[in-house]
Amino acid sequence: MRNRALNGVPAALLHVTRKDANQLLYESLYSGAPRFNVIDVDPYGSIAPFSASAVQAVADGGLLCFTSTDMPVLGGNDPAVAFARYGGCTLKAPFLHEMSLRVLLFHVCSLAAQHRRHVEPLLSLSVDFYVRLFVRRQKIQCLLNALEQELPDVPFFYSLDH
Repeated sequence: MRNRALNGVPAALLHVTRKDANQLLYESLYSGAPRFNVIDVDPYGSIAPFSASAVQAVADGGLLCFTSTDMPVLGGNDPAVAFARYGGCTLKAPFLHEMSLRVLLFHVCSLAAQHRRHVEPLLSLSVDFYVRLFVRRQKIQCLLNALEQELPDVPFFYSLDH
């Protein structure tokens, strides 16, 4: 509460709670409260334990920010753990920073798709010992509407191979 007062934030705009992040996010889904406009997941380690609840709890059009310091796993030291956590295999390679961002993006996209949502990548960063990913969550219908406008211009060919 001291931070609120020091920053001049009106008490009506702030609700302070001390809960497990997943508990808070899942409770918000079922309480009827409006969804969050921005969720910043910044654990020390893997985002995997918190990403499913974050993807569900953010509003359509909302911003999701993920920071992962899980670089030993994302950097290829343990591909089996990477597959278990993120659904993708990692390798020890000179392009490990790009690969780790792609694996995290795949993980977040897969979770969004399970809930009929789409995430649009906005920015991805690899800095020192962590990677950072910023995405916007949208309903899949928004994506389908955009595709519908583009598809009439795409030629379609049949192939009758025997």
